[in-house]
Amino acid sequence: MPHTDFARGRRSHRKRYGLLAIAPLCALLVGCGASNSNGIASGEVRIDGALVPRGYVTFTPTAKDHGPVVGAPIENGKYRCERVPVGKLTATFVAEAAEQTTVYDVATKTEHKIPKNILPPAYSGGLPVEITAGENLRNFDLKSGGM
Repeated sequence: MPHTDFARGRRSHRKRYGLLAIAPLCALLVGCGASNSNGIASGEVRIDGALVPRGYVTFTPTAKDHGPVVGAPIENGKYRCERVPVGKLTATFVAEAAEQTTVYDVATKTEHKIPKNILPPAYSGGLPVEITAGENLRNFDLKSGGM
């Protein structure tokens, strides 16, 4: 009997030490998942007051702030982007007209319809934006003449 109790006690120590070994990892994972290091950005994108028919907005952390690059489609001028890193970011845009442009491919001798870019050139580098934890209403009214 004492031999069995000893073996059982040794197994019990292994379980305890095993749990102690993975406890910091669990705390790190739970800590990262539970923190408010992300926000939600939503709003409208306009050019000269008119809603952008379709496109894409991307949020990129600046050099000082870290996190993933995230983005969302723009549909009828509206966007909603979840899991945006908190901090200072650069918002960049793809803005397309509702109608498409027809281009002729000389190599294949065929016509293709492609989206017409309507983003004013002054915004090709994006705009600075700051995101906080929770909901963030961020409307962008871009101007043809630039910033």
